[in-house]
Formats: sequence, C-alpha cells, structure tokens
Amino acid sequence: MSGTTFDQSTTLSGAFLLGNYIIEEDANSPPGQPVVVGFDTGLLNLVALSTFTVQDHATMEMGSLLNVGAGDAFIIGRNGTMEIGTGISLAALNDVSFGAGVSGGDLIVDQGLDLSLLSNISGFAPGDTIDLAEIGTPLSATSYTDSYNGTDTEFTIALDNGSFTSFGVRGNLTGDSFSLASDGGDPGTLLIDTACFTPGTRILTVRGEIPVEQLCPGDIAVLADGGTSPIIFIGHRGLDLRRHPRPEAVRPIRIAAGALADGVPSRPLTLSPDHALLLDGALVQAKDLVDGIAIVQDMAAASVRYYHVELQTHGILLAEGAAAESFLDTGHRGIFENADSPLILHPDLMQLRRAAESIAPLCHDGPRLAAIRARLHARKYSLGLAVLPATDIALIAAGQTIAPFADTIGDISFALPAGVADAVIKTASFVPAMVEPGSNDRRRLGLAVTCIVIDGVRLSPGDVLHQDSLYEQDAGDPHVWTRETIRLRLPHGARILTLQTAARAKAWKHPDIAA
Repeated sequence: MSGTTFDQSTTLSGAFLLGNYIIEEDANSPPGQPVVVGFDTGLLNLVALSTFTVQDHATMEMGSLLNVGAGDAFIIGRNGTMEIGTGISLAALNDVSFGAGVSGGDLIVDQGLDLSLLSNISGFAPGDTIDLAEIGTPLSATSYTDSYNGTDTEFTIALDNGSFTSFGVRGNLTGDSFSLASDGGDPGTLLIDTACFTPGTRILTVRGEIPVEQLCPGDIAVLADGGTSPIIFIGHRGLDLRRHPRPEAVRPIRIAAGALADGVPSRPLTLSPDHALLLDGALVQAKDLVDGIAIVQDMAAASVRYYHVELQTHGILLAEGAAAESFLDTGHRGIFENADSPLILHPDLMQLRRAAESIAPLCHDGPRLAAIRARLHARKYSLGLAVLPATDIALIAAGQTIAPFADTIGDISFALPAGVADAVIKTASFVPAMVEPGSNDRRRLGLAVTCIVIDGVRLSPGDVLHQDSLYEQDAGDPHVWTRETIRLRLPHGARILTLQTAARAKAWKHPDIAA
C-alpha cells in the first residue's frame, strides 16, 4: 500500500491533502511501545476521498472535532487499533471499516459517544474486536438481541443497571458472530472470544495422558463422564503479550496442584483466562477463580502459546486430571495459525461460546459462583492458608521512604519532613473477589479512608488525596477506597499526618510465614 506513513508518537492537526495515510509500527519501535498517533490538537480538516489506515501494532486516537470530507475512509487493518472520542462526526463513523480480507483489528469507542451513531461500521469479522468503553457491564454473555434490516444488524444489549444500549454494524450478523464480555475497564463491553490450554498440559486419551501439543486429529479423548470422543481439530497460536492491546485479558492463569480438590489438578494446570472448568455441575472461567495464591495470573510472561482441542461435540476433557471444556467452534477457526481460514494475528481470548451451545451452564456470577468459591476458600483454609491483613505501607517524600511511627487497627501516622507539600503513600493492595467468595469486585484496592488528620485538624479524604488516587465513593459509605499509590497535597508546614481507616488490604497467606 502506497501513501504517507507516520512515525511513532506523531500528533496530527491542520489540513490533509488527498491521499493514503498509513499509521503503522516503525521498525525501530521498542517492544511494548506501539505507535500512537493522535488527532487531538483541535479542529482537523480532512480533504475528500482521503484514506487513513491503521495497522501493525499502531493506535490511531481520534478525540478532536473533525471536518470529514465526502468519501473519506478510516480502515482498521490487522493488529491496528482505532479509538474514537466524543468529538468525532457522524460522517467519520459511517466511513469506518475493518480491513477487507484480514482480521485482528480493534475499534475502541470512548465513554460519552452516542452508540446510536455506530451504524454502517463494515468488515467486522471473527478476530476483530469492538470495545464499547465504559458503557456498563452486560447483564450476561447472552443478554443481547439482534435484528437485520437488509443493510445493518442492530444489537441491543441489556446492562447490569437495568438500562439498554444499541449499536449497528453493517452486514447480516447474529449472536454467533461474537460474544459479549466485560473488557476489564470501569466498566466496558468487548466483543469476541475463545478458550485454550498452554503447551505441556496433559490431556487424557485412551493411550494415556498426552501433552496437548502432541495430540493429533483422530486421537480418542477420555471425557470427565467416563465416555470417549475423537479429536477432530487441534488449533494453536502464539501471542506476544508485550504488544497485545489488552495483555491482562489473555495472560495465562496457573492453577496449583490440588487447588480444586484432592489431587485435582494432579500437576499445575495453565489455561487462558476464559477457559472454563467444570466445577460442581457448572462451567466456571479460570479468571473468575483467581485468588492470588493457589490460582494466579502470570504477570511476568512476555509471550504465550495456546492450544485448543476440538471434539465432535462440545465436551469436558481431563487436563492434568481437572475437568476442562473442549473448544467450541462456531465458525471461528480462523483465529488459529494452523487453520485453513485467513490468519488472525491478535484475537482477544475473551469469552466462552454462547451458553446455550455449551455442554453445561456457564456460571460467571451470582450465588452459584459464590458457592463454588466458598468451597475453594474452605479448601485453602484446610490446607493451612488464611486471609490475613497486608500491612505494607510507606510514605515517600523529599527523596525519603518513611515508615509509619504508629500503625494501629484504625490509624496510620507518619512524621513528615519539614517543608514538604507533595508526597506519595505506597500501600499494599488487594482484589476483593480474590478473598471474598461472594464478591465480584475486581478493582485493586488500597485503604478505606474515612478521615485525614493533619496536625490535629480533621479533613475529608478529598481535601488531601488527589482524585486520581481514589475510587468513586459508594453511596452511603462513610469511607472512600484508595488505589495502591496515593498522591497527597499537604498544607504548608504540615508535620504529622494520620490516615483514619475503616479497612485495608488483605490476602491469602501462610500464617506461619505471614510476618
């Protein structure tokens, strides 16, 4: 493709002549630092019939008011990301397309944009993603309806707060074309899916336990119910987590031996976050079981290769002795490197196939998941673990790291260096869902602060703590939760700082080594 290519960290403004503009990764771009080109410096005039293509690990951010000419086109190519802000025009939205013949593009729609403007988006295919950022969490993975009017398919999504939102995509799509899932934002909704094993995972067959990468179509798998089924397809693909647009969504999850039951799994089992295990009659995704000690996400991995095992019908395999689902194909084999379909370089491994097509019900929240987590929590206690306070906390100011001179159940006090106006507190943090069976709260929380006392003067948390250090305060709560890094604005001459807290971080620990 010929045209003008933009280099790393370019900001665009002004007027553009007729032509093809290509935004892609520079050959010298360091891993983990994709090209980001922003249309964010005011009014941008695009001459008619210009084409902008974003591809190859680049991101195009369109946040300003744009004057879009007739026939202008915005194309999301393979491994390209386009982010649309509230200032974009209707004309631009109507000219957005995913690259023809390739997949693996990402369209992010920022909070505040009227989703009804999302019509005539074209080219959406398996492996592409549409991220409706911060619209709310979908009520369930199947809580949408679709209707085709001859040109576009309109999707209506039910949200947890009881409201509905709608958007349109060009083409006759159905619920089989994608799944809905939380995007891990605060909150948002993402479209696309699948589930998988990592190399070395042993799958039980009639000829014994075989590493997944050594399986072949025609091998006979032994199922969790004692039956057997022939394997018809083994899919695989690698992901570079340093360049993935949302690495936290695909980082592998490691389940320790014996974490689920006595001898289950028989060895450590590593899965993709969305791979489901059969527990107490329900399918539960690995990401919903993470507890930070027996079931953990690998945050250090730079890359991962996933394998998928497909049976004649959706079934429950035995992976390291644990009951785990097989791959459920609804026409998405193109996500694998070894498939006959077009190659997709960056699928987001996000959500199970529609629950109605699964061999068992998908359980992603509610009392049933809470009961499963409670059983696993009780098992951890029986193995000598306990949920204990995480007491690590320090104040950093004037180049010094200062420990509290008093740290009781409710008060944490620091002596401040003279003349300090700004300081940072680093505190232990936790995810409530990891330690509380009934919680679906996956925020990483620090301290629940009720009051700040400086030199004997009581102040509200918002008077001292930067807003970006705080989560939104829940209605009726007397405290506000902080993040693990807390930035402070201190009055002139402040000497003694006390945080009055209602709760603090806690985590699973071995009591005998929990000091």
